[in-house]
Amino acid sequence: MNIYSFDLADEKSCFILERSENLEILTEKIGHGKYERLPENLMGLSPSEKFDKSLELYDFPWIYSDGLLCTKNAYSLISEIIKNCGFWNKMTYKEEALYYFSTTICLDALDQVKSKVIEDDGMIFGVDKYVFKNLDYSKYPIFRLSLIPTDYPLVTEEFVGFVNKHDLKGLKFTLKGTVK
Repeated sequence: MNIYSFDLADEKSCFILERSENLEILTEKIGHGKYERLPENLMGLSPSEKFDKSLELYDFPWIYSDGLLCTKNAYSLISEIIKNCGFWNKMTYKEEALYYFSTTICLDALDQVKSKVIEDDGMIFGVDKYVFKNLDYSKYPIFRLSLIPTDYPLVTEEFVGFVNKHDLKGLKFTLKGTVK
């Protein structure tokens, strides 16, 4: 089984928050896996400068790399397979509902002895080389590493396969490691 990181496919479908005061809520709370149920439609979205309005909205438009923003169609398809991994909040773009997934599940999945962890003065900043433990990842197709819970979520081969099977657009995946 392979484990991947995800990123935006391109910048033509990026959003920003309509209200800058919501940035802290997104970046410091729900984006880092600290679930907070937001009042309905609290966060309105606006297109970023690079947003291409002539294109159809991707299934996974982009707002912040710590979570998944998706259209109603992508939400209806993917919500069932990641339901054990975090929580959803509704956002809006014009009159359209978009859904932001905050990954809250943390797994002790990193083999710290074999992995190359970036640290300074005992503080861990990231991982240069990922070596994953042989765990059952089937219930958690998207997760955070318990060693670095504020780092970006990772996804399993199952998640990538699901996205590809349903031809969902907007994400690109980078292989981080293989579970033996």
